[in-house]
Amino acid sequence: MESFVLAARRVGREGADVVIATSDEPLDEAIVNAAATAGIKTFRGSKNDVLARFAGATADMNDDDIVVRLTADNPFPDPEFIDRVSARLDDPEVEYVRTLSPDDGLPYGLSVEAFRVSTLRKAATQATTEHDREHVTAWMMENCNWVLFDDLKDEVNAAGLRCTLDTFADYQNLRKLFADIKNPVDISWRELVSKLEHLSKTPKNVISEGIAERATTCAMVLGTAQLGLDYGTVNTRKMPSATAATEIVHHAQKIGISALDSARAYGESEARLGQALNQSAAPLPPTVITKLDPLAGLAENAQADDVLATVDQSIEASCKALGRQNLDVLLLHRAGQFKRWNGAAWKQLCDLQHQGRIAQLGASVQSPIELTTALEHAQARHVQLPFNILDWRWDADGTADRLKMRADVTVHARSTLLQGILAETDPARWPQIDGFDPVPVIAWLSNTATAFGRISVVDLCFAFARSQGWIDALVIGVDNIEQLDRGAALFAQPLLSNDQIAEICKSRPRVPAPLLDPAQWPGQD
Repeated sequence: MESFVLAARRVGREGADVVIATSDEPLDEAIVNAAATAGIKTFRGSKNDVLARFAGATADMNDDDIVVRLTADNPFPDPEFIDRVSARLDDPEVEYVRTLSPDDGLPYGLSVEAFRVSTLRKAATQATTEHDREHVTAWMMENCNWVLFDDLKDEVNAAGLRCTLDTFADYQNLRKLFADIKNPVDISWRELVSKLEHLSKTPKNVISEGIAERATTCAMVLGTAQLGLDYGTVNTRKMPSATAATEIVHHAQKIGISALDSARAYGESEARLGQALNQSAAPLPPTVITKLDPLAGLAENAQADDVLATVDQSIEASCKALGRQNLDVLLLHRAGQFKRWNGAAWKQLCDLQHQGRIAQLGASVQSPIELTTALEHAQARHVQLPFNILDWRWDADGTADRLKMRADVTVHARSTLLQGILAETDPARWPQIDGFDPVPVIAWLSNTATAFGRISVVDLCFAFARSQGWIDALVIGVDNIEQLDRGAALFAQPLLSNDQIAEICKSRPRVPAPLLDPAQWPGQD
């Protein structure tokens, strides 16, 4: 169910007159069609003059009627909540009431604004600035007698939680919250808040609740490169059969993993995911993160039309393989694609996102410099980067501090075991890099795992990455169900403390940069 349809049905379930006020832009035709299918009225108006749009949508109402403004990215409000807020307008001195106070005890996003039609018409007549016309109630806050609704602050203690749909992380959280709700229209807002509080204290997928010293959670994402090609430096097994790949995907869904990572360049991965998901009996489809074709066949001086056609071909191929009309998350496979061909590839992806073909955009990056490039693009809301316990580059570059400036960005870490070599105890199987001796590193990993009471070196490596407050999920690749279960079990192990992380960063061997980039290993293309 579309989020705006769910929101509309929830607030109108007791007979309130609900209207979806959308723009008259051609792209919003999809909203009108979805609303019509759901039996919900719509009104279309100016894209930018939203105040005029609201005035038009209420043109047939009386001055004393109450208008409640809700946003389509918030499915929590219901009639009882709206009545509580609107009741403040019984005071003849109050012209406008709103929620969203840091001290109201409500989760961020549980927002309602209420005002009488007469107040709306006064604003529509007198507001003149672009800001006031676009934001509907901005003029009221400056020129009307208004109050904050905080009547529930002694009843509800969910401040700091989120029930809005602004980011990919919000999307994952709300999907998980509604997954086991049989009737999402009738469930009360109070029960939803209670479930949200419980969810905030429960592992995402199969992750640890953590320890008091670190309030981070880090999800497990199933990496599917191994399902589509022979992958990994120390992996001696071939990729699993199509049947085995389907079983792995279904088992991942069964144990609560709700995101899958793939790429156009991962051989048969997308096609196998599409086959597995088509056969899945899971109540909710997982989020699929895939990557644009590397576009290696395009020359540096390729014409813009050729670039756009190649990008479109990659998107169409991914959609066809995955069996989807649209893509959840699409990443540039190479960060250089932001600027190559005068930015034509990235611009085309942004246009496709605007058309609704792609929900979220981002990039797979290789280094802090490439991360910086990605963060310069406002529409890049998802980054995937290599991170492991030996990788000193991210600390040296101040990555955590820079990501605080882009709180809207979801960060997934891959190659936590550095293509498997960190779990390898045979020095001969490590990359042969000039001046590098793996023996001391192998010893340090083993000794540190023992000293910190970890189950294994793999547990240590996972825990180190999971304990970084700026990493939202680890992409873990497997080629059989047993590996999947072992990896999932490690996400239930305790996190590392701040002191342990500091000790690791202080004592770890300083390995050469080429070791941290498999593309630079001898024998790599």
